[in-house]
Amino acid sequence: MHIARAIICGLPGFVAVIACAQDSDGRQTPAASPLERLRRDPASAEAIIVEARKAPRAERRQLLAQGGSSLTVPVLGAAFARLQGLKEPAADRWCLEILHGLPTGHDLRMRGPAFVAQLWRDPALPRLVEQLGTATARDETEMLAALLATLGYRKKTPELSAQLWRLVTRARGSSWLRALAVRALAGDTSRDSERKAAQLYLTEKDGNVRAALLALVDPAVDPRQFAAVAKRHESIVKPAVAETRAFLRLAAAAKSDDGLAGLRNGAIYARGIAERTLAVELLVAYVQHSRFLDVVKEVRDLQVNEPDVRAAMQTALLQLLAASKEPRALELFVPALHDADPAVRVAAIYELRNFSGDQTLPLYQRLMRDKAPRVILGSIWGLEATRRAEAIDVILDELEPLSRIGGAAYRDAVRALTLLTGEDLGPDPAIWQVWRRKQATLTVKPRTAGRRVGRTVVKSFFDHRIYSHRPLFVVDVSTSMDTAAGFLTRREILYRELDGALGALDETARFQVIAFDGQVHPWPEGPQEAAEESIARASRFLRGLSRGGGTNYHAALQAALATDEFDTLYFLSDGQPSSGEITDPAALTKWFRRANLERGLVVHTVGIADDGGLLRTLAVENGGLYRPMRREEAANE
Repeated sequence: MHIARAIICGLPGFVAVIACAQDSDGRQTPAASPLERLRRDPASAEAIIVEARKAPRAERRQLLAQGGSSLTVPVLGAAFARLQGLKEPAADRWCLEILHGLPTGHDLRMRGPAFVAQLWRDPALPRLVEQLGTATARDETEMLAALLATLGYRKKTPELSAQLWRLVTRARGSSWLRALAVRALAGDTSRDSERKAAQLYLTEKDGNVRAALLALVDPAVDPRQFAAVAKRHESIVKPAVAETRAFLRLAAAAKSDDGLAGLRNGAIYARGIAERTLAVELLVAYVQHSRFLDVVKEVRDLQVNEPDVRAAMQTALLQLLAASKEPRALELFVPALHDADPAVRVAAIYELRNFSGDQTLPLYQRLMRDKAPRVILGSIWGLEATRRAEAIDVILDELEPLSRIGGAAYRDAVRALTLLTGEDLGPDPAIWQVWRRKQATLTVKPRTAGRRVGRTVVKSFFDHRIYSHRPLFVVDVSTSMDTAAGFLTRREILYRELDGALGALDETARFQVIAFDGQVHPWPEGPQEAAEESIARASRFLRGLSRGGGTNYHAALQAALATDEFDTLYFLSDGQPSSGEITDPAALTKWFRRANLERGLVVHTVGIADDGGLLRTLAVENGGLYRPMRREEAANE
């Protein structure tokens, strides 16, 4: 017969409860660990989690590392409620350990900080902040960061706000944690909090903390505060990237002459491409301002030497003009349709969808004979999007020349005709011409039911606008992608971005996903049309890959070149090439540029924790754009 008892052992910093069992001979044997109990009795997971707060730390970590995937969100939510109801410091801290220790890709982590914030009970929050407010050990600091990342989505009690402000103003405190504490104050709309943020910004020396403070300032409360903040921002010689972005958002919210001036100056003088582009995008807040189009024209006519900067800014301006619905906006659009850069022409074509078909159909018709295949592709789908009978004639007129060239433009022209007419006559231009002569009048078939059919959807992948109807995603899945980037890991952020991008494609688009580490892992089912089922399978494939070492750019890019039906590549990595046939960055870009001359892939790149050297060169030399994913941008994911 076994008799369970607990031996309480005093240890530095906490009390460990070691469960022991005594058999009939009086010998003591260790009780089962929480992980062993979970494996034997998964139905009791909630009780096991609650009791595990008293287990040795090694056993708690083992439970999360090896058993975390079997702990569902409902079970964890119920366990959190019970643990916080105990009002024990050890129970509160165990909740934080769970959040910090769950496996990468766990459903609770993937739901993000806004969801996790709802699991906290108000009485537990001040207790936790108080316990960890003076943390110095790395584990405790990381747990405090995980907590702060969720608090921005909670309503603040006066007690909690006061504790957060003490963290913000803590002498010799970590600037990263101080910035997180400021972000945790989001939603505290008290006048006192807003005033403190504006005043502290004027004297704060750390750029990341200043960036977080700007998010708390409300220019509508006191315009004089915005003027003081703007003056202080202008005096900073090299503001941090996060601070520049925060100031631009504040300028957009100001809705004043000073705010418009701040965005104009940001678009012209900000150092980074992402910041200048953001300034342009935020100008949409001033569409009703009398100087709106004048500022847009001034920015559009800038002489920008860097090709990727110019293309990104011109693209952002076109999006802005299309969204403004200004009657004069189309006049500013036309020069972009004749721009020397094909990337600008492509962006202009897709943004034309925001205008009426009567206005845009002649423009699409003119661009059907453009030299760049990407422009022709955009024109074809732009014509289809007009849903007008005249578009059928325009495509039929160009079908014979396109058939001689072949490739994606010809395939898309036939597909567009099928969608417009409802006739599936195959790829022979002569058959289509015979059919046309038999029609007294042309009519457009109504769209079939479905998620999205027959339209290239513009969606973002790490701020890259997807204009392609055939995108190819090549993504790094090496072990370094498990590095934390804010609340989520780099890998989890990649999953969310890719899911969002694929989910926005219409069902006639075709895509492929290729993962790589030291080896290349193509999705074996691809290429596939972007139906919900195929997107779900691709997502499961990516999440099911084991972690591998190495970063083999050469093999990944070779795999991209080997695909013949895709016209646009989205390439993501968080490191430099470390394995494969070519690892030297200069040699790699030279090889790919030559190899891609005939293939003609447009290459957009995303760098995580990257300075944009190799990845920027890959993009610029192959007609694309580079985008960084910075830590401060991921912090609030």
